[in-house]
Amino acid sequence: NQQSTINKVDSGERSVLKVDSRKSNIRFGLTAIKGIGDSSVQQVIEVRDQGGKFETIEDFAKRMPAKILNKKLLESLAKSGALDSLGLRHELVEHFELIVNFAKECGDVSSAQSNLFADMGGDITDAKIEFPETLEPTLQVKLQWEKETMGLYVSSHPLAGLKKYIGKKAQLISSLTNDEVGKKITIAGIVEGIKKITTKKGETMAIVFLEDPTGKIEITLFPKTYAEVAEWLEEPDVVLVTGGTLDYRGGQLQMRAHACKRASLGTMVERAKTNGFFDEEEAKKGLTLVRPEIEEEQVEALDEEGNVIAGETVTVSEKVEDDEFLGPLGKWVVEGMETAKVLEVIGINDGPSSLVTSRKPKEEISDKRQVTSDPQVQASTQINVHTIDLPERAPKKMLLDLKRVLETFPGKEKVQLKIGEQKIPLPMTVNMSTVLEKKLDEVMEKYATTV
Repeated sequence: NQQSTINKVDSGERSVLKVDSRKSNIRFGLTAIKGIGDSSVQQVIEVRDQGGKFETIEDFAKRMPAKILNKKLLESLAKSGALDSLGLRHELVEHFELIVNFAKECGDVSSAQSNLFADMGGDITDAKIEFPETLEPTLQVKLQWEKETMGLYVSSHPLAGLKKYIGKKAQLISSLTNDEVGKKITIAGIVEGIKKITTKKGETMAIVFLEDPTGKIEITLFPKTYAEVAEWLEEPDVVLVTGGTLDYRGGQLQMRAHACKRASLGTMVERAKTNGFFDEEEAKKGLTLVRPEIEEEQVEALDEEGNVIAGETVTVSEKVEDDEFLGPLGKWVVEGMETAKVLEVIGINDGPSSLVTSRKPKEEISDKRQVTSDPQVQASTQINVHTIDLPERAPKKMLLDLKRVLETFPGKEKVQLKIGEQKIPLPMTVNMSTVLEKKLDEVMEKYATTV
């Protein structure tokens, strides 16, 4: 297992990500910490480079410019672990105001102003910050701090040590196979992300990214189920216990939730320890999570409500190695990337839905141009839908160029990207004209020799 560590302020670099193969360590630059501006990081590093390594929290406080030494900086550095070499993390987090006041007193002394140290006749170089006795937080709280400031767990994982306990209550994600597709399963884990979606009816549903001690999986919560859990779903101590149907979409195993309930992570850890099901060694090492995948095959297509579309299937492929291309949109889709993610790649982040359905057209429309109107959709909705047929390999630059052209011709007609059987609607409308078609053709021709 690799161990990830945040750069300490006494040795940290600005933004370099280092991987030490000899020690199996990954080091993150200080700019990776949320809540700290790039200019503040630069000043911290400049002060350290000029005066040498920070020896204590008092040394750090005295040398930092007053304009950047505030609650936001100290809390972010302390919660991430960047100040661990200078003091106890929980003391620095809970009593940041003592550090700020100490720095102010030191600044007053250097300005020859009357202050506590001067009145006492003491030497400021010997002054110490007296932290009151502070209750040490649980490992789960420390990990939550890391997730809050780094976007990931660094020193361990909240579920580390609970594999055996959770395995007694539910199925482990890593054990799921394609033989169970269509069957009812129960899994339990922590929510690591939520993608909220507004349906055509105006209801809210969600894609939940769930982790257990062995792996990750996406769970679809349709409006009724999501409404039942929305109030507490994102609370930090929640373990989501979900019952539902195992699906196979986008080249990966996914789940449709039918019912959800909550459990307390803290209570779960206590019970696991009491019953002898907590693995202390695993808790120290952390976890390596995987996402279950299976090989290429035909699977049933689903609509946005999770219903099987009769007679329609999607062909999913096994993964291919990445290269300088972002890859065909079709492969992105079948490898599990939602529509919103595809749109995000080309700089569009507010798509109407993150679910992709693949429907085989009743007949193919032959057109030599790469930009065509979809008459089937037009006939049913009376709204023109223009399809851009992408080549088999589409580099990111090409997609960005297409986006820029489309944005210069706003209108009321819809646009979708197409590769193979996959069609991805874009959350923008255009005014299609011969001028726009010509510009789109120019973009396609520009990359014809590249793709």
